[in-house]
Amino acid sequence: MNVLKFMRSSAILKYLLWLVILSFIIWIFAFYGGGRQTSNKGLGQEYAVKVRNRTLPPQALSLALQFQREKIRSMLGEEYVEQFMQNAPSQLASSLADSLILSYLADDYGLEVGESEIADTIVKAYKFQDPKTQYDMMLRMRGVTAQEFEALWKADLTRRKVMTFVASGFIFGDKEIENRYRDENSKFKAKMVLIRSSSFAKDVGEIADADAMAIFEREKGTLAIPERRTVKYVMISAASIRAGIDIPESEMQAYYESHKEKFGDKPFAQVKSQVKNVMLFGEKTYETRIKEAFDAATDEFRKAENETEILAVANKYKLQVSTAEGLEKDKPRVPFTGDPEVLEKVFQAKENQWSELVEMPVSSIRYCVTSVKAPHPATFDEVKADIKSRIKGERQTELARKAAFELKALAKDAQTLDDEAKKKNFQVQDSSELKVSDAMPMIGKDKKLSMQIFEGSVGQVSGPMETRDGFALACLLEKNPADMQKFKSEKTSFVEEQAQKEAQAYIEDYLSRMRQELTARGEIKINQEVIRRYDTGKGS
Repeated sequence: MNVLKFMRSSAILKYLLWLVILSFIIWIFAFYGGGRQTSNKGLGQEYAVKVRNRTLPPQALSLALQFQREKIRSMLGEEYVEQFMQNAPSQLASSLADSLILSYLADDYGLEVGESEIADTIVKAYKFQDPKTQYDMMLRMRGVTAQEFEALWKADLTRRKVMTFVASGFIFGDKEIENRYRDENSKFKAKMVLIRSSSFAKDVGEIADADAMAIFEREKGTLAIPERRTVKYVMISAASIRAGIDIPESEMQAYYESHKEKFGDKPFAQVKSQVKNVMLFGEKTYETRIKEAFDAATDEFRKAENETEILAVANKYKLQVSTAEGLEKDKPRVPFTGDPEVLEKVFQAKENQWSELVEMPVSSIRYCVTSVKAPHPATFDEVKADIKSRIKGERQTELARKAAFELKALAKDAQTLDDEAKKKNFQVQDSSELKVSDAMPMIGKDKKLSMQIFEGSVGQVSGPMETRDGFALACLLEKNPADMQKFKSEKTSFVEEQAQKEAQAYIEDYLSRMRQELTARGEIKINQEVIRRYDTGKGS
């Protein structure tokens, strides 16, 4: 008998569903930063995401949103407001697209997940006592079909197989794995001093035009200005419509009086804006009102035929008319940073013509290019500010270097390092116990610098060491080298752990490259209608 069909006539308590799907959602966010689920076949004509010929249904997005919402609510209790879910549908949909990309990678590796394997792992994970009655109940409680649920379950199994397969391809030499273990398990504490170059801005003062001109004359053959466009635009989103919704003060006052426990002992006047947000993001009445206004505004926005009509819609729904001046193709700015396709359209558009409605993640936009500056060799005035900024940075760095060496000459131990640094108002901080691979206070991750500190002697002042924004000195307070005898007993598990890390990095890089390729070919589609539906609260 087909095990899945047997299970599909089944009931399980709500908390079991919570535990299993939440564990799935936790993996989604922990491993990828947002839901990544896969399917090897389409699940109906309506889809949330599509990659090539594979799709995931709106229910996949709905489940991810349900559990993200419930997880936040479980942490925040009555402090939760629906605003915390802002942009979640778009982020999760993009991640679901990644999962479909990953399913094609599984095909390339010849990895398959069969029905019997899906059934077996579901039964084991849920610890079903009676699959015949429990499985169907579980599905009904979340409003999904067996096919939809099993597509998500298959995603996790596929991901595990891909990870295991990729990880098995990483082989480490004995010396390399020893060095990795040493880096992961060697620990130290240090007193850190950071001398930031930016703190010497006043000492450098203003840069003279003559100094900038000297550099310009030397480099002008290589200095050029790319095409720049000035664009005015109007965006519409659930968030912008929500922001334009007015609530009579009497309604807010009444809500405050009947829900005082949400606002503590604070008077209404003090929490008025918070009351409005809670009502807009948490009350079904306003969710409906926002959805209706959003749909109406989008329709009017799409139909507007000229600037007068576009601006009239913007005014009616309190939408802002914004301007991006001097926009460069290689240096996109909000709102064009996250959508290369829209940016490309902007740089192909004719001047003084409003675009048709262009859909973007969780929003739509209409824009008009108001001026175009053709690429040309740079004049001094066009690059003067950049050259001056470069000169100033170089001079600040030199002053910081000089100060660092002066401090090193005075600092003989941890105490004198601390005393002298504080006299000069440099930042000082004692670290907690750090691994060589950890981020350091004020500095961040810098393995070379970290090893330089670790390899010193306790009580010795190391440096100056150049950082991303200045120079650092450090005095080693404690030093605990890795136990290489222990390494011998932990070697096998450590090798597996390192292989998993490398596999994760490989998959992330693969997904990044494939997203770019598929997007360029128009083979990734995210259903904006579905995104808007969930963004405004309907169906989620």
